[in-house]
Amino acid sequence: MKKKSVLKKVVMIGLILIITFVLMIFIINWYVKASTSNQIIENDDYSNFNDIDCILVLGAGVWGNSPSPMLEDRLLEGIKLYQSGVANKIIMTGDHGRKEYDEVNVMKDFAIDKGVPSEDIFMDHAGFSTYESIYRARDIFEAKKVIIVTQKYHLYRALYIANQLGVEAYGVGADPRQYVGQSMRELREILARNKDFVKCIFKPEPTYLGDVIPISGNGNLTNDKVSNDDETIEVKGSAITVNNEVIHVTMEDIEQIMQENENYIILDVRTLEEYNEGHIPNAICIPNETIGDKEIAELPNKDQLLLVYCRSGRRIKEAAEKLLKLGYTNIIEFGGIIDWKGEIE
Repeated sequence: MKKKSVLKKVVMIGLILIITFVLMIFIINWYVKASTSNQIIENDDYSNFNDIDCILVLGAGVWGNSPSPMLEDRLLEGIKLYQSGVANKIIMTGDHGRKEYDEVNVMKDFAIDKGVPSEDIFMDHAGFSTYESIYRARDIFEAKKVIIVTQKYHLYRALYIANQLGVEAYGVGADPRQYVGQSMRELREILARNKDFVKCIFKPEPTYLGDVIPISGNGNLTNDKVSNDDETIEVKGSAITVNNEVIHVTMEDIEQIMQENENYIILDVRTLEEYNEGHIPNAICIPNETIGDKEIAELPNKDQLLLVYCRSGRRIKEAAEKLLKLGYTNIIEFGGIIDWKGEIE
């Protein structure tokens, strides 16, 4: 009798825990929706929008070089907002973690084909999740007030994340049709809301951060495909300057570029003292502080491919801008020597 009584208590406690757990899932789901529903804009009521930094279009699947139906609807809604004057910049955020899968270039190309200027479109290549997309919009692109575009079922979670990260956000749904598998998607979203509810308590950093690229600037800084004569160099970093634009690439990409090209100069823009303490082999040192409006004797060919780095990646932006003003046309920034995995002299 005693064993049966203990077993009964264990079963009862187990049932109570399971019921409590299930109730918590539905309570959190309700809270996420209820706390953000008033931030969703219905019926194209854009009249109250002002001083919006950008339109944030969340990525979804792509089929080859074309957006999936869900992503196409998000893009069309984002483009409509842009053309209505709600904001003059768009961030296309999505998954570009592999060379063979690229949501953000598909998204940008689609918007360009619809008449949006390339310089007004920023690409976030590391928007691997809704949480990371919004975190990076805040920290990489310095967006403080945004319009988020996705399907309505997804908006509640996106807006909740934005609220928890201190981003003023409003949502516009992109739901002009029914989507295959939507019922299952809605069920999964309940768990996703719970997962991001917990994540927002701890606020972990995203997979990648990096140099700031202000949304007030030029979206072409985030381009990662550059044509140079008949050759296309493809990279995954923040931005390659070929033909009067500054391009930023990752360390992985710069190694590939060095292997595939012979005629380039590695330019170290740190101080001479830092350079002497250790530098990338064959690099020449021209400190950022010494670059002004005078010609640089060490760099006579202004069409020469320049691969520029500093210590952590901060000084190269200023150095690259000054080099552009001096007439140099082919500049690639690849960050800081602290991330360099090759030899040091």
